[in-house]
Amino acid sequence: MQDESVKISIFEAAMRLHESLDPGEVVARALEVLPRLVEAESWAVFLKSEQADHLELVRAINATAVPVGPFVRMDAISIPVVRAVSEQRTIFAGYSQSADSSISDDELATLCVPLFTASRLIGAVQATRRSDAAAHAFNREDARTIELIGGALAKALANAIDYHNATRQTLIDDLTRLYNVRYLYQTLDNEIRRARRYGSSV
Repeated sequence: MQDESVKISIFEAAMRLHESLDPGEVVARALEVLPRLVEAESWAVFLKSEQADHLELVRAINATAVPVGPFVRMDAISIPVVRAVSEQRTIFAGYSQSADSSISDDELATLCVPLFTASRLIGAVQATRRSDAAAHAFNREDARTIELIGGALAKALANAIDYHNATRQTLIDDLTRLYNVRYLYQTLDNEIRRARRYGSSV
């Protein structure tokens, strides 16, 4: 069982994710918190838009150690992050970096947790670390910690994405599909702030 300080850290991390309505900032906050709770060589957050047939890597820690590229097709079922999303469950897996498929010092232990809120797919979180021995593989406690943060992350991202979409819809006229006066006011406000910050004229 996790000790009290870890439980408090998980709770505080979950609360911190909901402080922003910017999806990029929510992901950045998650990637600040996760490495403190679970040791891993690399972290990656993938998002999936409703229209796309792929997962997109939006942010990573130590991106060169992430065993997949920036776009992962949803039909690539052999990739653990795709399996986690399609099966809607946490996946423990290993990647071999060497040419032969035997277990070696180059083996990467991978833990993938899908991000769902209700029945809506948001994306997935992937953690990897070198697995030269069984002791370096991820365990159920690591998975549970990431699942708890992942649940809060999914809800925070869903709220941020919905807010972003609603804001965008208020700035575009439904009939003409052109930007309306709200967009003008928002842009003008941003330009005035920028001019004040840098001491220039609008």
